[in-house]
Amino acid sequence: MTSFPITPGAVSDTGPVNYLLQIGQIELLPQLLGRVWVPRAVIVELTDRAAPDHVRSWVAQAPDWFLVTEPSLPLGLAGGAGEQAAIALARERKLPLLCDDEAARRIARREGLLVSGTLGILQQAHARRMIEIVPVMERLLPFNQLLSKRDFGSAHHRGRRSDAGLKDHC
Repeated sequence: MTSFPITPGAVSDTGPVNYLLQIGQIELLPQLLGRVWVPRAVIVELTDRAAPDHVRSWVAQAPDWFLVTEPSLPLGLAGGAGEQAAIALARERKLPLLCDDEAARRIARREGLLVSGTLGILQQAHARRMIEIVPVMERLLPFNQLLSKRDFGSAHHRGRRSDAGLKDHC
């Protein structure tokens, strides 16, 4: 995870918002980052009929720190609409990007963006003693196919060491 400097917020793709909602940890975003901007394409993905009811309900009544805005100029990058718009918005606003999709993360880094994902947010929260990493990651496993057994094993091992803060990952 890349440890974010103090910023006025971040831009998120669909994945981190969805996963944090699924595991009941969405409040980590404003606690760690303040405001989170998302492009309309992310809202479309989060409110799709296939999305869980509680995710769609949360988005319909999103808190003030969750801001929907569009980038001025799309970058015309490869990838899904949500990833493209989120990368463009993060670049335009000069904010970190939250994204779990590895291909989109590579593109964002080539664009000079600071990038982290769901696991990075959880590790930052653990390092700040806001959560216990192991039980939260256990809740995440059924939802996040990108979370490898290696990632889980590493966090599990570090989470059990009483003097260990997790190193930044991603």
